[in-house]
Amino acid sequence: MVKLFVGNLTDHCEANKLKQVFQQFTKVTGCDVVKNYAFVHIEDENPLSTIDRLNGYVLDGKPILVQISKPGLEDSTSDVSDESNSSRPKLNKSGNGSVFKSPGRIIIDGVQRGATTGLKFTPKRLPTRPKSPNFASSQASRKPFTPKLALPNDGAKK
Repeated sequence: MVKLFVGNLTDHCEANKLKQVFQQFTKVTGCDVVKNYAFVHIEDENPLSTIDRLNGYVLDGKPILVQISKPGLEDSTSDVSDESNSSRPKLNKSGNGSVFKSPGRIIIDGVQRGATTGLKFTPKRLPTRPKSPNFASSQASRKPFTPKLALPNDGAKK
């Protein structure tokens, strides 16, 4: 038995429809459709010929991708019986997830700090921007800018 990965499926692709397509070329023993991909189990002496025929096959308006399933591409519907292969953190016996407890506090130079960053947080008010001593007087004495246009002298005097 060979497990094939089938990708680029439409959102509404059904297992029966996919199974019918594969049964045209080989014997299908199982088909598990997950959103946008599937795993098809076939019994075939030469699975590469089936892959060559079906890779790029247009199903529901989209060309499908067919390849031999690689380790690590597990469908989400499979049951995992061996918990040692699980990448999930183990919970303690009470089941409260002590893995996620706070790492505590550390003391650096006599100051208690958060263990995650080691930084001390002290909220302070930001200083206001100092005003220029000449700001008010310079604004009051300013006149609107009026550019003086220099007209070209054509050489004629009036």
